[in-house]
Amino acid sequence: TLIGTKLIGTVQDITERVRAQREIEAQSIQKNLILSTAKIGVWHYTIGSDKLVWDENCAQLFDEFTTEIDTEKFYFLIHPEDRNYVRQRLIEGLKTGEYSAEYRLTKNGSTTFVLSRGVTTVGIDGKATCMDGIIIDITDRKKEQEQIKTLSLVASETINGVLIHDPDGKII
Repeated sequence: TLIGTKLIGTVQDITERVRAQREIEAQSIQKNLILSTAKIGVWHYTIGSDKLVWDENCAQLFDEFTTEIDTEKFYFLIHPEDRNYVRQRLIEGLKTGEYSAEYRLTKNGSTTFVLSRGVTTVGIDGKATCMDGIIIDITDRKKEQEQIKTLSLVASETINGVLIHDPDGKII
């Protein structure tokens, strides 16, 4: 027991701050769900850091289990025939401020097609400081394009009539 001691304090209503924090958390969960469903990952590269930082969607797409990766390991995960192309596109992106590249990833003996896009942030000295972007799994789209290309080739090379029907037998 403290006799003769005075306590001085304040009470502050933080209801609005708690509500705002909950709203931010709900929006973050929703954003992550949308990105995951659309097979989109978000990445960040700081110029000169030799590290690429990405979200869990990127890590999953590249079959890595970390949200930070060495840039040389990143290039190693790209299909060997596409590595120089991606390096060149990144160099151009640092100069122009915008980066875009379609390329293949190789993992576990399979190929994944991706589209990566980014924008460069420039410091007050006029030099690029970092690049932020997204990567999208476009494998399904590429497979559909290949099927259309094959069907077009077959249709253009035949002199016979061709009927295409859906699973119910309806002629399309």
